[in-house]
Amino acid sequence: MKHETETAEYQRRVAAFVGSHVQVCVSHLISHFAQTPEALGNGEYCIDDLYQICTNYQCTECDGSGCDYCDEGQLDYPAEALEHWVVSGWLAEKLSEKGEMTTDDFMGLTIWGRTTSGQSISLDSVICDIYNELNG
Repeated sequence: MKHETETAEYQRRVAAFVGSHVQVCVSHLISHFAQTPEALGNGEYCIDDLYQICTNYQCTECDGSGCDYCDEGQLDYPAEALEHWVVSGWLAEKLSEKGEMTTDDFMGLTIWGRTTSGQSISLDSVICDIYNELNG
């Protein structure tokens, strides 16, 4: 018997959940500003706002839930965002709780720096985890 997460019905429900909270890909916009930060001008946004959703240091000792290694600030390797998506504020908060890169106000947008690419967002383990917690 298939596990519930392997069924077509489960995937349809997760895809509908994604459709409710993930709005549009803005990778080209973020890439443009990362490559030409002077385009941000002297306004309220700066290159640090971009780095918040482009690179995040991850711990190799735990799943991001915290350990002595993390707590001492000895994070090993950077996780790089491969895609950037405008998401709902609610989803950004949940993603942030899971250690994902998010910002709640970059040029008025709530953005998630997604570290995976090449598959449907509904297949991302972090998205499935959030969906399962909500519908547990």
